[in-house]
Amino acid sequence: MDRQFLLSIFFIAFTTLSLSQPQSNITADYNTGTTTRKVTFAAIAVDRNNDQVIVGAVTDYHSLSEACARAEEQCKLRGGYYPKVVLAWEGGGCAYIIFQNRFAGIYSWSLRETESVAKSEALAAYLNLTEGKASDIAAGVCNGGKISDLKIHIRPNGGF
Repeated sequence: MDRQFLLSIFFIAFTTLSLSQPQSNITADYNTGTTTRKVTFAAIAVDRNNDQVIVGAVTDYHSLSEACARAEEQCKLRGGYYPKVVLAWEGGGCAYIIFQNRFAGIYSWSLRETESVAKSEALAAYLNLTEGKASDIAAGVCNGGKISDLKIHIRPNGGF
């Protein structure tokens, strides 16, 4: 009887502990996770700290506000102070964004079905803007979901 009682207590405690754990995506780097939802959200935030551009990017979140908040948090974890979300979208698709590191005034971006296409397009636009000068900072992330659900909510429109 005592053994059965202890096993019951253990099972209840284990179940309570397991169910109380957060079930959110917490990304420490640029990575993607899987989700069971059909439409997911992604965001890229940037900030300048002295002469450096700091980037935070997250994918596969259940809401736009959650994705934006987590992208800003990731940027702060890397050394940013006042991050700004420069690109946020829902649905499938891969984003690639390239920055001029020292002045952060020149950047280009692309959001396409695959990361390789997005990177190629963003790089071509960046090299055209900078007359062939290379950049030392870029970020690429892919969001889960269907490309047909792609909808851009926040897009780069000027400096940061």
